[in-house]
Amino acid sequence: MHLGLKLKILRLSKGITQEELADQVHKTRPLISNIEQKGKVGYQTLRDICKVLGVSPDEIMNEMNEPREYYEPLRPHKQNESIVQFQKEIEQLQLLVKSQYEVIQFLKEKLQSLEQKTSKKK
Repeated sequence: MHLGLKLKILRLSKGITQEELADQVHKTRPLISNIEQKGKVGYQTLRDICKVLGVSPDEIMNEMNEPREYYEPLRPHKQNESIVQFQKEIEQLQLLVKSQYEVIQFLKEKLQSLEQKTSKKK
């Protein structure tokens, strides 16, 4: 998983929009979008983003951040490391799914509440 996708997952798991993140790091929303899509970011901007997301840059940077064409063929001793890394990525994606489910449930409740208020006014 490249760096941009990791940042996106962390941002979404915190319930922060691209616009909110951009405001907090004094950048533009299109820049945040570009970072998430391409995984390319200056170190100072990465530090600022990580600070907002509550992680250190070192925590999210590793060999799996490289684009796929840079991966070397897996040697037997590297396979276990890759499996562990994939398991960590799966855990991050599961957290993202859980947080998105919670957001959807919250929005459904708000919508039902608004519908009830609207029907009472009629």
